[in-house]
Amino acid sequence: MKTKWFSFLCFLFFTGSAAAQSKSYSRTLAAGFSLPAGDFFQTHFPGIGIEVSAAGLRCGRMSVKPKKKFAFTYGGGIQYYFGKKETVSGYSYHYPAYTFVNAFGGAVYNPHKIVNISLTTGPALSRYNSSTRFNIVANLSASYFLTERWGITPALMLINEIGAAPLWSAGLKASYAF
Repeated sequence: MKTKWFSFLCFLFFTGSAAAQSKSYSRTLAAGFSLPAGDFFQTHFPGIGIEVSAAGLRCGRMSVKPKKKFAFTYGGGIQYYFGKKETVSGYSYHYPAYTFVNAFGGAVYNPHKIVNISLTTGPALSRYNSSTRFNIVANLSASYFLTERWGITPALMLINEIGAAPLWSAGLKASYAF
């Protein structure tokens, strides 16, 4: 008898939570381009990247202003920057590609029913010129949702490697809430 009640309660829990999540999106997938800035721009072309994140609040365009404005967020992503080719003193040199994979955590703020702003930071592993290094990455982004699920996200990223000058990039991504 206990097994039947337990099975019934599990069924209600999972079907109820699935029904409640049908219009509530708490995760986003974003993909787009990043433009290196400063010295980073001198050596690398714009890059491409993809990231996924989850938050303790609703993402996407909402019909009413959200009651819960702040929440924690976490996720991860990968960025790839193409190296430039230059000629110095008659010799050609091609800068290697710069790739990094990062995990992040931070805060997300919903000031309006179509906008959310996030500030995240976390560790990253970068790959450049056949060496792998540890980095700290910080990201400030703001998502503006054009539809219930689709939005555009401008972002500013700081990549800091111990013993090296920080690298800056600005990007624009397409975001999908799910």
